[in-house]
Amino acid sequence: MLLCRFMLLPVYKADLLLKVDGNRLDLLKQTKGTKYFDEAGTMDQLSMRNMKIERFKLKKSLQLQIQQLDKQIPSDESQDDDDDNQPIRSRILLLLQVALFEVSESISSITSEIDLISRSAHLNTPPHPTNDPRQSSKESSSLHQKEPQPKESEWRLDGGDYSSNSRKLLDRSGKPLQTFTITNNKQQIKAGTFRPGHSLPTMSVEQFIDQEFERGNVLSGGTEQPESQDIDDNDYNALDAETMKQRQWDEFTEQNPRGSGNTMNRG
Repeated sequence: MLLCRFMLLPVYKADLLLKVDGNRLDLLKQTKGTKYFDEAGTMDQLSMRNMKIERFKLKKSLQLQIQQLDKQIPSDESQDDDDDNQPIRSRILLLLQVALFEVSESISSITSEIDLISRSAHLNTPPHPTNDPRQSSKESSSLHQKEPQPKESEWRLDGGDYSSNSRKLLDRSGKPLQTFTITNNKQQIKAGTFRPGHSLPTMSVEQFIDQEFERGNVLSGGTEQPESQDIDDNDYNALDAETMKQRQWDEFTEQNPRGSGNTMNRG
């Protein structure tokens, strides 16, 4: 019975190794250790899922049995090594079965993690140098091919070549050797730095309207109401026409009272 208890020591050791900080790959290989049973072969997703569900249910039932045995075993007998104590013997056997399921799950996850770390380490490994002379010549030529540095005369503002002593601006005593003129290009560049990208207006709205008036593009008048012409009392034709117009309007208003046209979409 004492031997059965010591069988759980590798399981506890493996759990501790998984929590240690260090070289993860070495710890995983050390944790996996020697295989005492064959790993499950390739299974489809559905079969793997069903197997995990069955293992989980069986593991839960075993843990419930262990809890029931813990209630039956007195606390003073839990450390007893009596082989005739059947509850203690059954409890240890149940613990071994639970540990077997846990080890099987751990080995599966450890194997997947080892493969993942090995692949990442292989990808991060720099390629080995080749013995091909053509490849080495290409690499050496690419290293020697650098962008040409601009000449001093290309980036200096005055555009002069000062590599020779004959083109120096000052002598040893500090006197100027050549005459030069300071231009206002710097001020022009500074003025255009914060200038907006769009075109700015050259005149105000009032100036534009005045200019349009001068060109004759604006029509004047047309806003005043026409004056009503008074009808002469002696002009009978005009009076008759006005009378007929009023009569026609009265007849229209009688035939079409106010609101009669609003049918409220009733047809």
